[in-house]
Parts: sequence; structure tokens; C-alpha cells
Amino acid sequence: MKPLAFAAAFLAGLALASCTNAAPCSVCPPLAGTYAVSWKRALQVSEGCPLTGPQPVTLTFSQAGSTASTLVNGIELQGSVYDTYDFSLSGTGVVGGYALRGTVIPTDAATDAGVRVIGNLTSRTENCELREDYAGDKISN
Repeated sequence: MKPLAFAAAFLAGLALASCTNAAPCSVCPPLAGTYAVSWKRALQVSEGCPLTGPQPVTLTFSQAGSTASTLVNGIELQGSVYDTYDFSLSGTGVVGGYALRGTVIPTDAATDAGVRVIGNLTSRTENCELREDYAGDKISN
């Protein structure tokens, strides 16, 4: 599959996969900031895929209302934050792309900046799909 056709198919699949009854947030959760992230072993591995994806140590989110973005492995992921406190970001590069989904969980813990995120990162290339769970604690705004 040619890179442009792959990217179009990838984005179409993400659009269908991210359909939800949730609406973009009107009173948005505080996603923006930097999170220290821990990863669990891959949940789904296609044959021939690497055992792990990029697994960044931190994720830094920018947020303007119901839109958010972050970088994963040099690829900008963009998407929405929903009234349900869920978020869904995606982006593609030359050889594949990523879909980052999660939930924003406000906390009262003194050890973080009052917010935790949990979710999964799906890494896709033409012949490979890998999904890994993550959890992150906000360490700065």
C-alpha cells in the first residue's frame, strides 16, 4: 500500500474507532501539562511486530478548550477532549501512525499535580498493530 493511501486508510479507521456518544467538552478537564508515564506490556501484537512501541517517559499535552495535542516519537497527535473526561488523539507519519486514547482523572494526591491519565497507545504501520496501556501522573502544568 502506498504511504498516502495507507495514511488515508489509517485516519478513516481512527475516525470510525473513535466514534462516541460523548461531545467535545464544554467544561473541559485539565489535560494540559506534562505527565510522568509508566507502560504495561503490549495487549495486541500482530505477527512480526516489535514487542514494544515508543513508550515515552513523559507526555506533554497542549490544550485549547476541547482540542488537545501531544508528540509521540516525533509525530504530532491531535484530537478532542470530551465531556466524559475521555480524550482521543491521532496522527500519522511517513511509515505509520499513532492513536492515543485516555481518560483524565482529577485527584487530590499531593504527589502529583492533581491529575492522572490512563489509557492506551496504538502504534500502526502497514503490516503491524500494537496496543499498549499507560498510566501517567501530572508533574507540571
